[in-house]
Amino acid sequence: MQKNKVIIIVIDALRPDSITKGSMPTLWTLAERGVRFSNHYTCSPSKTRVASATIATGCYPSKHGLVNNQLYCNGAFINVSNYQELMQLDSSPAGPLLSIPTLTERLDQAGFRVALSTASSSGTSFIQNPSRRGFSVNNGSPSFVFPEARKDAILARFGSAPKVQFPDVERNKYAARILTEHIIAELHPDLAMIWFSDPDKTQHPYGPGAPETLQALGVVDQCIADIVETLQEQDLLDRTDLLILSDHGCISADPNSRFSTSMAKEIFPEDLASKFVLVGGNSIYIKPGEEHAAPEIIYALQQDQDIGAIFSSFPNCGTLPLALIGQEHERSPDILFYPHWTTELSEYGVPGIAKGTPGHGHGGTSRYEMNATLVAYGPSFKDSTTINTPSGNIDIAPTVLHLFGQPIDPILDGRVLTEAMKDGASPGEIVPKELSFTSRAEYPDFTYEATARIARIDNTYYLRQANGTSTKKEI
Repeated sequence: MQKNKVIIIVIDALRPDSITKGSMPTLWTLAERGVRFSNHYTCSPSKTRVASATIATGCYPSKHGLVNNQLYCNGAFINVSNYQELMQLDSSPAGPLLSIPTLTERLDQAGFRVALSTASSSGTSFIQNPSRRGFSVNNGSPSFVFPEARKDAILARFGSAPKVQFPDVERNKYAARILTEHIIAELHPDLAMIWFSDPDKTQHPYGPGAPETLQALGVVDQCIADIVETLQEQDLLDRTDLLILSDHGCISADPNSRFSTSMAKEIFPEDLASKFVLVGGNSIYIKPGEEHAAPEIIYALQQDQDIGAIFSSFPNCGTLPLALIGQEHERSPDILFYPHWTTELSEYGVPGIAKGTPGHGHGGTSRYEMNATLVAYGPSFKDSTTINTPSGNIDIAPTVLHLFGQPIDPILDGRVLTEAMKDGASPGEIVPKELSFTSRAEYPDFTYEATARIARIDNTYYLRQANGTSTKKEI
């Protein structure tokens, strides 16, 4: 049985270009000494709960079934950020929550010990461990401790979950304390996981590169330093593999956005909007009997210059197919649309603007949202190596299973990142196939065109970016 331990550290919405020697010296050093993945990608939509399910299962949404940050099942909305609603879904006729076993479930069944401490939403954390294996603490709102019998002892020792701040200092320190003082030092799990809420929590109101965001990065980096120090004190650093990643990236708001709230709510006329249900800001479920309205709905999106890539189950309407982004589950929408994005600089000099969006965030298909962070450090991984071969969060579960000597279920969509391992393939031996898909629609007064760029390695594919453009014709 594998003697090394594994710790997965998720840093919510950390852009790779945010990791500098000045902003995150600990993570920068680990990346310099270990393996830095320069082309690491999230799934689509580039949202936290979707990414959490992909990290947990090693599958695309088409298989795991968590298709957006809000679900729409049997005519009901489900708040995916709340673990209590996910528990209800899991045991309902619309369940299970995930159609694929998670990494924690697979390892627990194989006799390995697992433990989690998270400052993410309770839903994000619950997705990692829906059958509540081992030990889990989440300090979201609502929060939880599993097994519940341990809750009083945890609260007596560490106190109640702190309130949200910007930066989210205390919640992230709280999660790190439980990991270092209790999980690592006392529980001795084979797999441990921590999920930091920043920089995401702070980037949403302030944006990438803002002083408040830089402060948040420093807090998280200090928490990572505390984890490394604890491993050293426990004589575990030399036999612990660290996988440090982000669930997705982030992009800055449009300073000239004409929309005051959601672009979707302001694009569609009322009579057209009555024919579908809008979920999660960018998912359209056409109501039964209204399928004939699909071309009109898509036309309304395509003619708007702030709309980028559009994916749908109506290929004759000039959209990209949902299959390209792994959105063919029974819970998947009929239409998924994203903002048009540019490489313009924000007020803080950070590249990437999501046109028409009044708030900083993620969820789109820009390179700045799709490109996520991955650093691997530990006895199993190469030293001082940068890997340009595409990788993704979809590869985390199969890679960890491999580290523990477990078989890889052929149902998984991800692959083992052997090119990062000391006994693995050379990065140059793995050559991706680069694919480009384009859709086009011609109308009397404008043309709409969208392109998706995808890298494929064997049966695993990574959406690098997608964008769409509406161009008015001169009449």
